[in-house]
Amino acid sequence: MVDDTARIRSDIEETREELGQTARALAGELNPRTRASRAAEDARGRARAQLERLVSAVREDPRLVAPAAGILLVVLLRRRRR
Repeated sequence: MVDDTARIRSDIEETREELGQTARALAGELNPRTRASRAAEDARGRARAQLERLVSAVREDPRLVAPAAGILLVVLLRRRRR
């Protein structure tokens, strides 16, 4: 009986700790600053990937330089307006 009580108390304490960890993790995930930072990092990653694809395409077919330059100009002009 005493062993059962000690085991149950230990299980309760372990469950409380796990619940606390889960609550802290959720709070971190829902933090607006954290979410904005992750969204910005994702956008930067997508932009880098798109740029790499564009550079690769231009290397394969140099005639694509003019359209690529036009796209780059549009991106830079949009960024400048912000």
